[in-house]
Amino acid sequence: YWDGDNVTFLTSDKKEYSPSNAFAKFADSYDLEADCESDGTLSLLVDGVLLASVVDTHLGPGAVGLFSSSFNEAPVEVRFDDLEATETGDGELLFSDDFQTGGNWWTGSNEQHAIAYQNGLYDIKVFAKNLIGWGNPNIDVSNAHIAVTALNPGGASTAGFGIICDYDANSGEYYYMGIGGDGYYAIGYFDGQLGNVLTEADGHWLRSEDIPVGEATYQLAADCGDDGTLTLWVNEVEIVSIQDDRLSSGDIGLFVESFDKVPVGVQFDNVRVTALQ
Repeated sequence: YWDGDNVTFLTSDKKEYSPSNAFAKFADSYDLEADCESDGTLSLLVDGVLLASVVDTHLGPGAVGLFSSSFNEAPVEVRFDDLEATETGDGELLFSDDFQTGGNWWTGSNEQHAIAYQNGLYDIKVFAKNLIGWGNPNIDVSNAHIAVTALNPGGASTAGFGIICDYDANSGEYYYMGIGGDGYYAIGYFDGQLGNVLTEADGHWLRSEDIPVGEATYQLAADCGDDGTLTLWVNEVEIVSIQDDRLSSGDIGLFVESFDKVPVGVQFDNVRVTALQ
């Protein structure tokens, strides 16, 4: 935030740029996106991956611009192309977490899984075959759009991972929407005892050409409508949308599912829940 005289860093108490492994270093080009919302939410995305989201209400509507900063080397030059400004379609912000501080999400471990905050990320590891490890922040929302950045270490393709919604703590029911690093996806319903894939009659995960294989990061999103509409998005591309009206509200969560190879692990960052329009 520039007050006319001085810069205040909103993403770091150290008053400096924060490092990230979510985008390539020294690439020839980057696709940058900034969301500046009326409620003060400011979000930065690089190549479709959400890097940070903060809330600051110093400013309201105003002009847009482009900038380049020099540090200890000069001169520097950056060229820009294809500028586009559109009105954001996000609804009311219901919940967000960048995992910089603990306390909101479930953590714990045993011989089958380990779930913890680690270096500003939510880390889920699964050690047993054919098991879902997951955690939730203990909130209650309905008709929600849930977005998160998933970090897939080494581009692993032996795990499923994604988003849980409409979790009922009394019955244990929830919906889950996820992908694998191998390009497969599923939307499912957990009835409190067993998981049931809803996107394929035989219960198998399906392959999508719209899911990149072996990526280090994925931008995942799930729409959980109170009318029963369940939609999975990957890197801002709609993968599948189905109808199921057994659940309509509840907690959210993040999960990692193992299959026939273990251990598996995925880390999550920058969860953001907004009301569906």
